[in-house]
Amino acid sequence: MLGRIGNTLGCLVLNGLRGAVVPVRCAKCGFEFKPFEGHTFMRVGEIMERFPCPHCGHEFGLGEDAKSKRDESAFNPPGPHQKPEKTRIERSEPTPDSLLFFIPPGKRCGVLLPMGILWSLFTVPFCYYLLFVGHGVPVAPKIFMGVFAAVGLGLVYSALRQMFSSHLVYLSPELVRVQRRLLFRATQDVRPEVVKHVKLTQFYAENETPVHGIEIMAGRRPVRFGSALTEKEKLWLAWEIRQFLRQHGAPELPPEDA
Repeated sequence: MLGRIGNTLGCLVLNGLRGAVVPVRCAKCGFEFKPFEGHTFMRVGEIMERFPCPHCGHEFGLGEDAKSKRDESAFNPPGPHQKPEKTRIERSEPTPDSLLFFIPPGKRCGVLLPMGILWSLFTVPFCYYLLFVGHGVPVAPKIFMGVFAAVGLGLVYSALRQMFSSHLVYLSPELVRVQRRLLFRATQDVRPEVVKHVKLTQFYAENETPVHGIEIMAGRRPVRFGSALTEKEKLWLAWEIRQFLRQHGAPELPPEDA
């Protein structure tokens, strides 16, 4: 039930902000266009999926455009990377040919929580008034304020998820599984042979400073996690995942120095 409500609010926000999408440049042909223009979101996860270039048909996702391709090498130096001494990430081997990583809750959320609370304090009461108290108010202002209120609530939810959710990353020759645990379990499974990259990519920005996380790209929909980790933890964990997958059937992964 909560998941459906969150998806509905998220889609409301995404569909309301489509016109503000920043243009991207295709990494293959250089054509510039706005992704998802004219598209109606039915699932929040669609924003993370790949989209085709309208000029050449090349499919890529957010953060994989021509500019991002040039910038990403700066925060993806080739390995090997050593495990940080003070990391709380637990690494274990359930079987000789599998790996399991436990990532505890981050306990920090940056500016997301205070920003979401301040945003909601201004927008939620006004939205409530327009929807349930005010009479004769046109539909357009109600939708407009509903979108703004949903943005604030979404920021609060994202901050709480970052602070209190833990992750399990399981690797085997047959399966890559990333499971997030908060109130409920959310699991994403991919097959190792279709993994195209495991790297750090920008999730969002705080005070114009990029915040990166780990992205496992397999097919159209990436698996993303780890934005609350330190940079050294992200580099080490991404390198560990790449090394395991190269040894257990991921032919599309590029070489470490590519």
